[in-house]
Amino acid sequence: MRSTLNQGRTITEEAVRALAAHVGDPAVSSVYLDMDGARRPVRVQVEAAFEHLADSLMARARAQGNRILAKAVEGDLQRMRDWLGTGWDRSDIRGLALFSSSRQGWFEAVPLPWPVADAAGFGPRPHVVRLVAALDANRALLVALIDRRRLRLFDFEEGNPRELPGLTDLEPRAVDTDVELGGFGHQREEAARVHYRRAAERIDAVLASRGAGQWVVGGPDEAVAGLEARLQPPASRRLAGRVSVRVSAPISEIAEAVREAEQSVKLRRETHAVRTLEESTGPGRAGSIGLDATLKALGDRRVGTLLVAEGFAAPGARCPACGHLGTNVWQCPRCGSTPVAVDDVVEFAVDEGVAQHAAVEFIGAGRLDQFGKIAAIDRFQPPTPD
Repeated sequence: MRSTLNQGRTITEEAVRALAAHVGDPAVSSVYLDMDGARRPVRVQVEAAFEHLADSLMARARAQGNRILAKAVEGDLQRMRDWLGTGWDRSDIRGLALFSSSRQGWFEAVPLPWPVADAAGFGPRPHVVRLVAALDANRALLVALIDRRRLRLFDFEEGNPRELPGLTDLEPRAVDTDVELGGFGHQREEAARVHYRRAAERIDAVLASRGAGQWVVGGPDEAVAGLEARLQPPASRRLAGRVSVRVSAPISEIAEAVREAEQSVKLRRETHAVRTLEESTGPGRAGSIGLDATLKALGDRRVGTLLVAEGFAAPGARCPACGHLGTNVWQCPRCGSTPVAVDDVVEFAVDEGVAQHAAVEFIGAGRLDQFGKIAAIDRFQPPTPD
């Protein structure tokens, strides 16, 4: 079976969750390759990088002492090798993710518009942490610029702007009407209100078609207020802030303003997540902080939001019998079996969180250090104690 999640340029959260839900037999092999043409301009460099990862992965599979597992991983790597040899189109690709469970006849190739670091691993599910991190770092942002007669819309994905159809509503002019001056002023204001309503409807439709994501707005204060007053609640909730740029600005000026806005949006999102975590870990609350507590919450399937410090990794163990994740490599506390050591249990934790439909937030700048670099907010919070 040959398939790909990336039919267009956009990798969606829904597609990654569907990928993470796949359970392999006996495992799923995952390989990430840096495909950036600036670093690997020729195909042979990509193939050499893959073979280096394949050798490392096979060595780890054989070290498990499970002949069925080793044979399955060998089949996975050959399936990936075959795909790489099919003459795939490298244009617009900066990264590549390959997933295979050869005993099931299951294979996914995911070309990426973002660079990723080389990595390989195997486990019960696809390792999706790099996909989730890339999505988090490259969230698409809708930009709306509005004045009394124009609405310009831009889709910013991977930092690249794409202008979408907007609106232009011509204002009435005094020379075009025979109404008295006061009546003309009223007519002009009514035309602006109609324009703001139409703009709000257009933004509602674009946001609904995107399914998820945030947006920012720019323009004169009067126009922005007129638009915001006519937004539906879903659009209002997803409005992440303002951008300081002229409605008539060239695309280069808009792009520069949006890059600053994107950093502000990410910082606000992280601040909100950390604040919610702080509130959830107070007396009588149900948050989990630190690696052991977070892994236990995942095992109990009660994680609503998983917070992970950017770049955090830690050794741990996974029980091959029941799937329990922990840090004790001697005995599984759930079923008593002997766990298998894993180099990075955080990667398995993110895979499990995504599969359980938990939101995953990567937090930067040491903001999770006081929480042990990883934490979880429960799916259902108890009421705040009186």
